[in-house]
Amino acid sequence: MLPWILSKFRLNKITPGYSLRAAVFFVFLGLFFSLATVTFAEDEAVSNDTFGLQPIQNTILLGNDDIRVIAAKIIVVVLGLLGIIVFGLILYAGFLIMTAAGNEEKITQGKKVMTNAVIGFVIIISAFSIVQFVLKSLTDAFGDGNGSVEEETNTEPFFASFSGTGGLGSVVKDHYPKPNQTNVPRNTKIAVTFGEAIKPSSLIKNSNNTCWPKDGSGKSVPITDTVCEVFADGVDKGKPVPYYGDCVDLNKDNAIAWETECDRVATSSVQLFFLAEATSTKKNLFEMTASASYDKDRKAYIFTFRPLEPIGSDVNDIWHTVKLVGGTNKNIGIKKLDGSDIFPTSFISKFYSWNFQTNTKIDLSPPFVISTRPTSGATIMRNNIIQINFNEPVDPSVSQGILSASSSFTNIIFNKKTVFGEWKISNGYTTLEFIPGEQCGQNSCGEPMYCLPAINCDELPEDTACEARYTTLIRTAALANPTENSFQAQPFTGLMDMASNALDNGPDKKSDGILFEPKNKEWKHKPPMPADWKTIGDDEDYPENDEKNPDNYLWSFKVSNDIDRTIPYITKVNPALEGEGVKGKDSVEIYFSKYMLYSSIPDGAGILEYPDHVKGGQDKVALEDFAYYFHSLNRDDASSTMTTILHPREFGPGGLDLYYFTFVSSSVKADNQNCLYPGRGPNGEKNSLPVCVYSENSDGTIKEQKNCVPVTFSAESDTGCVFGLTEADKIQPDVATCVKKLKAASPSTLLGINP
Repeated sequence: MLPWILSKFRLNKITPGYSLRAAVFFVFLGLFFSLATVTFAEDEAVSNDTFGLQPIQNTILLGNDDIRVIAAKIIVVVLGLLGIIVFGLILYAGFLIMTAAGNEEKITQGKKVMTNAVIGFVIIISAFSIVQFVLKSLTDAFGDGNGSVEEETNTEPFFASFSGTGGLGSVVKDHYPKPNQTNVPRNTKIAVTFGEAIKPSSLIKNSNNTCWPKDGSGKSVPITDTVCEVFADGVDKGKPVPYYGDCVDLNKDNAIAWETECDRVATSSVQLFFLAEATSTKKNLFEMTASASYDKDRKAYIFTFRPLEPIGSDVNDIWHTVKLVGGTNKNIGIKKLDGSDIFPTSFISKFYSWNFQTNTKIDLSPPFVISTRPTSGATIMRNNIIQINFNEPVDPSVSQGILSASSSFTNIIFNKKTVFGEWKISNGYTTLEFIPGEQCGQNSCGEPMYCLPAINCDELPEDTACEARYTTLIRTAALANPTENSFQAQPFTGLMDMASNALDNGPDKKSDGILFEPKNKEWKHKPPMPADWKTIGDDEDYPENDEKNPDNYLWSFKVSNDIDRTIPYITKVNPALEGEGVKGKDSVEIYFSKYMLYSSIPDGAGILEYPDHVKGGQDKVALEDFAYYFHSLNRDDASSTMTTILHPREFGPGGLDLYYFTFVSSSVKADNQNCLYPGRGPNGEKNSLPVCVYSENSDGTIKEQKNCVPVTFSAESDTGCVFGLTEADKIQPDVATCVKKLKAASPSTLLGINP
């Protein structure tokens, strides 16, 4: 259409009579493109270290309203512009009359302009009212940025929108419950992981009036002049530094009351309501407490919200909506740590929202450990991370924390007091990984590598055969009511799940996963010991303080005084290379040659949809950013990891014929903290599922290489276009060229888009 418009203007002389219409045309055209432009951006400055595709660094921007809503909004803007013009005409008419100096001709002219302006003003006001009515009707019919909205709360939403995220990516990295998740218990908590550090005060109220302590322990205390850290400068200089996102035993009764002793969520920033109220101007928002998980730099990326009362219904399954609100007002909406809005200024929709459905039950089933890395009795090298996998998501506020001599975190500790580092949660809040804090060199991509101390080897630092014995303890939470056979826990006293059930390590579980039967037929639960929170008690050292009893989890392993230098690579991908006929709900799987650092995968892997942001198909489905999240699983039989990329939205919905490219960046790391090697991956024909097998001799020469893309160990060529292309196509000078080749190999005439 645009070339036709330009040709028409070239072929026709623009006379003064057309000037006003031309001006109005370009104003309208500018307004249209400012409201409804679809941007497809390729980053020309991509690095050369990617298997498959370089991840898109900048979120692709698109307003997610229905086209009829967009048209109505454009009309509103144009009417507003016309209103300004009318106001100018009225001022002009007044000027003519005031400066007429008795000149009847000028007075008459002024009155005529005034009359016409007033008539025009009445017409514009009438038109504006009509358009506002139509706009409200269209918005109610097609949603407010969260896809189609059903009238009943027990009906599944037709389509969920993820506007402004890009794979849950630049704004929101992960959350629980998942998008469109069903069968969520009524007593669930909500967890959100942001891609950038967030200003806690922008989404949490300091309801319990606590502050950061002077002693540096990181454990919040009630505000007083003697114990609080104070601001060193700025407008708040000398005032206590408030602590956002905590619960404190203000009543000194050894129990936390959620309603009165915990911080509350700011409902202007974080909202939970019934899906049926999504288009209502007045929503019944659930009151929630709010917890923040701070890292070693006192930055918060993960927040946990707990409704004060069970949500949903004990009769029907109910759909709910969670809405994270941004905004341009400095006092409203979720902000980054620097105070800027979490959504870029070019985003039309200043929020992120998703839906989930609760069942009619209260979750009373405790979480438990299903696997650890290393396993009990195994030996690992110093640069290997520690990993714990649970059967269900666990509460980040009690599982993620800093381990050091001065920190207050004691829920997961080692038998060596000198071990320091950080426990990080990932993998849909089901995996905890310990990253040591002692730097011990560089990894394969030139970044700092961190190691566990080989404590028993201090006198023989070069002895790689020396081993240190480690024991790890996970402390369960204290029970809310110890006299009842219930795992419902006291807040923040130890490990618990998203429904506040304490960690279980003793009873035999029945098949339904809810009821339990202790082996000795007696109820038994061992809460945390108050004696020495940084020491693991056992029969030998602390007989009065035995923490091996239920329901703490404890296991031992050995750490070798050596460093693992092996580099991971991709062995297989699914669907097939350049596969066709992929079904809408099919998952994407990536198989790695080693156990992986789960927390590194979301930042370096994903799926690119091409063409993107189109509308069409038999159901008139509007495609928003292709959202996805990750679930990783250790394959112990192959000492490797399989990562599944899950996508709430179907591939090619509404019958659209689209193309999908999987990318994995070298920022993805193995559990030894070494980066994925660029380019190496499975190599085969179209629609094949080859398995790349690679190994080296002790001197670094290749021992075996089968079904793998050949690599030259040159950043200028090892870009890895790992698809069913010719050998010449697979080796490219840079990733941008690789991406273009892949698009050219998957041509699409849809919307006339060219690679």
